[in-house]
This record gives sequence, structure tokens and C-alpha cells, in this order.
Amino acid sequence: MGKKRKRPDPPPPPLPDEAHVYSRARWRHAVRIFGVMVLLLLNVSMIGALATRNLHGHTMPIDKDLQLIGLVLFCDISILLPMLAEVDRAQALQDKLILNTMFWKAKIPWADIVAFKAPSYLKFSILRTRRLFYLLNKRQLDRYDDLAKVIEMRMNLVKTSAPSSTASSSTNPDRLDRTDQSK
Repeated sequence: MGKKRKRPDPPPPPLPDEAHVYSRARWRHAVRIFGVMVLLLLNVSMIGALATRNLHGHTMPIDKDLQLIGLVLFCDISILLPMLAEVDRAQALQDKLILNTMFWKAKIPWADIVAFKAPSYLKFSILRTRRLFYLLNKRQLDRYDDLAKVIEMRMNLVKTSAPSSTASSSTNPDRLDRTDQSK
């Protein structure tokens, strides 16, 4: 038997273009805007119907009214909140991540990103920042895999370059004085 040759590891793939704007199709964005308008009309019409019935003396049992309010709350929480937190466009720059949602644009420095999770059982990946969370649709954002690589790479760079807060707090002289005084 001959010697087995050890093959060199293949070179790592080149990093994706960071200036690329990752977005979903415009028609999908239009469908989301239409859905938000329909849900807002549902809120106004259901609660308006409840108020009108009570004003004209056509009362319903309280359990039916509570079911109606529960249905509206369920629709708002399960449909409207994810639609509002879903990212329409993303752009990863050298110093920040720019995310466009349906109603606002967020410029997030890489240091403000707390976590990025992409569970395989969800169609969304979750990007948590210090202030809010954002949902990135894995199936609808073009070149999602490249965006996920860039986000993870930048988060790792920020984590390795940032000094640990526990080491700085243990060497803080004010903190040492306070602990000595309490004993």
C-alpha cells in the first residue's frame, strides 16, 4: 500500500460584497403593506361595530364581545407584529448594519448587535440588538446566506476586539474600596 497524500485544505471562499443591498421582491413588500392595511381596517371595523352596537342599545352578551376583542388581539399579535419587525432591505457596511423595515430605517453599529440566531426550523432568523429585534426572512431575502456570513463575521470581529467588561470592573479601584468598606 502506498502512502496517502495529504491534500491541502481548499482556500476559504471569498467574503461577499459588503456594499450589496440584500432585499426581497417589491411585490412581496406591496403584499405586506396591503396586509397591514387590512389588519388595521379589521381593528377599526371590529371595535367600531362593538361601539356602535352599544350606542344604539343592541347589546350582545359580554362573552361574545370578549371573543371579538380576543380575535382582534390574536390577529394583531400573531400577524401584525412579525410583519412590522420583518426586514425588507439590509446592507452591511464596514461600521454598521442598515436595516429597512416596513415603516422605519435603522442604522445599527456592529457593537449594538446582541445576538444573531438562525434556527433551522423557522423561516426567519432573529437579529437582536440592544433596543429591538428584527426578523430576516431566509427564503425571501436575496443572497441571505451571504448576509448571514457577513453578520456573523462582523459580530465575531466586534467580540474579539472589545475588551471584556468583567476584567475592567474587577480592577476598578472605586469598586474595590466599596467592597472593603462593606466588610
